[in-house]
Amino acid sequence: PLLSAPFYGVKVEKTFTNTQGGPERNERAELIKRGGGVIAHLYAAGELGSVFPNLYNGGGNIGEALAFGRIAGMEAARVKTDADPQSVMQGAANWHPKAVRASAAQAGEVTGRSRGIGGAIVLGVKFDGDRIQAVRVIEHHETPGIGAKALESLPAAAVAGNGKVDSVSGATITTKGFREAIADAIKNHSAKKQ
Repeated sequence: PLLSAPFYGVKVEKTFTNTQGGPERNERAELIKRGGGVIAHLYAAGELGSVFPNLYNGGGNIGEALAFGRIAGMEAARVKTDADPQSVMQGAANWHPKAVRASAAQAGEVTGRSRGIGGAIVLGVKFDGDRIQAVRVIEHHETPGIGAKALESLPAAAVAGNGKVDSVSGATITTKGFREAIADAIKNHSAKKQ
């Protein structure tokens, strides 16, 4: 308990928090190197850095996030003359993920189909009674290193969880497509038993 005077009070009011720091960007939203000059074709917006990253800019983040989101988008979309656009995508001007197709369903497999971000996801699923025993990706069109990487771990997770899998961060649509393909295989398995 507070027993002896004098007592003092201060008025406390709610306020805002502010995150600051990160890379510096110029008026075109290009990131600036530590030694000066820009990093070609790399743009930033929001609270990832600032035009004045070394200052607390109290409230300025909102306006800057709005302005630089638009600027960064326009600059990133602008046709570049200092780089061959084909070089970025292994020589393919109109690049899209290559379809990966394995052999058709094997003996004892029930197929399940759905759609990922790039196209069809087709699975071959083996059952032992109502338990999933094995899952094989027969076909997919997912992006290498993103959705395709998720499809490397999802079959084992589906076996362990008997069809239930957690979403893979960064590959949400691929995971959703995988789940739906598993559900389709389960439905087809049930139909075969009847």
